[in-house]
Amino acid sequence: MKKRHQRTMTALAVVTFLLGCSKSAEDCNYTASCDNSAERSDSGSGACSPSCSGQTPVCKESAAKCVECIKNLDCAGTGKPICDTTADECIQCRSNADCTSAAASVCIAGTCTGSVGTCHACVADSECASGTRPNARCVSMNYKGSPHGSYCLQRADAVTCEPPYTVTFSSPSLSATTTAPNCGINQDATTCEAVLNLLTPTTCTRSNTCGAGLGDGQCQNLGGNPQTMRCTIPCTAATQCATGQTCTSAVNGYCR
Repeated sequence: MKKRHQRTMTALAVVTFLLGCSKSAEDCNYTASCDNSAERSDSGSGACSPSCSGQTPVCKESAAKCVECIKNLDCAGTGKPICDTTADECIQCRSNADCTSAAASVCIAGTCTGSVGTCHACVADSECASGTRPNARCVSMNYKGSPHGSYCLQRADAVTCEPPYTVTFSSPSLSATTTAPNCGINQDATTCEAVLNLLTPTTCTRSNTCGAGLGDGQCQNLGGNPQTMRCTIPCTAATQCATGQTCTSAVNGYCR
């Protein structure tokens, strides 16, 4: 019987050595492993070794790797209160509803940011809508009949179109197939880039530095003291110009 016990203990010691058990064979039993030491992570699992810390303090046991988070509670105090369980990363938002600051009311790629202004380039409706412009959306635009990017515009059936966005046209948006009217610009004469130069206002020395450089903007002496050359846009009516400006002519005119 004594020899049998010795053989059993010897065999157990060999198995323990092969499994990396740092304790003596006598301390091991058949209901728990001896790897309860440095091999285990802070979460009490042996999946992550060494223990998780720093930027990835949480052990994702199913993948045996250290990650930033596996639940929202892991993100507490980071300024990014939501755990993206697909990427195992803390994020600020999943939708616009998670962004409560007026200065950063739009959720883009997990980050709360400021919304894109009217006539600024965009790739999705979510970039355009905000608390003050809930009906803005991202629509494709043309210049003289050719495609010219996508820009944020207000829906004409939801607001009163104000200068210089008084030339309406209907289209779907980049994020919705529903056709709706937009508060737009004269796409046969100018572009959003040129309109923004007009509104800034932007100084210039020649017309091809205004707008997109496609003849969509003009460099004109708009008066003032001292007189300064500024970017403006072609127009056929004063409503296509900035508030308080006039159109010099209904044919080949410009905003002044």
